[in-house]
Amino acid sequence: MTTPSPPSSDTQSSSPGAFVGWRLWAALAAALAAIYSATGLLRETQTPDSQMQRADISYDAWSTGITSVLYDAAGEVEYTLTADRQVHYLNDTTELVNPSLQLLQDNGSNWHITARSGRIHGSAQGGRIEQLDLSDQVVINQTAAGGEEMRLNTTSLSIYPTSETMDTDQEVTLTSNSLRQTAVGMRGDLNQDTLTFLSQVRGIHDNPAPQP
Repeated sequence: MTTPSPPSSDTQSSSPGAFVGWRLWAALAAALAAIYSATGLLRETQTPDSQMQRADISYDAWSTGITSVLYDAAGEVEYTLTADRQVHYLNDTTELVNPSLQLLQDNGSNWHITARSGRIHGSAQGGRIEQLDLSDQVVINQTAAGGEEMRLNTTSLSIYPTSETMDTDQEVTLTSNSLRQTAVGMRGDLNQDTLTFLSQVRGIHDNPAPQP
């Protein structure tokens, strides 16, 4: 993780006369006017992607190509978090670009969750993430111990790694080998491999014909 260097400047001293001083202040005023105009233009044309490029004073560290692995008390991998880039801000949040979270359960189930962006809200003692908010093209892939696969798509998702739960109040779409289901709002227990859909639940269940 790289810590931004403090700004530096080079100064030159001189003994200007009245005319030189006037020219200096006139040039400075023109430069400030140009900077002010450019700043206004940048504010008008700023895109959501530029939120990751905030002013130096708002963050204290950043890094690219991160991989974070957390182990449980028995030395087994509890979860792995990777991202293309992370920026840690002074309000104790960390923003992620293209985060990917892999959780391995004792029952053999495997959860893989990806998104375009994410935000970590603080960290508990020992480096455990308390809450991870994902947004923009959130995809949840789950492979059960028996090999069954499930995929869930939504626009935002909050994950709580310590309790291994997750939730969203957005529309979700679940697809599997025999089911396609939509709903608004969802709660999930990754330890129990259970998903609870909260409202407007609609689905189509396909029972494959038995093999002769």
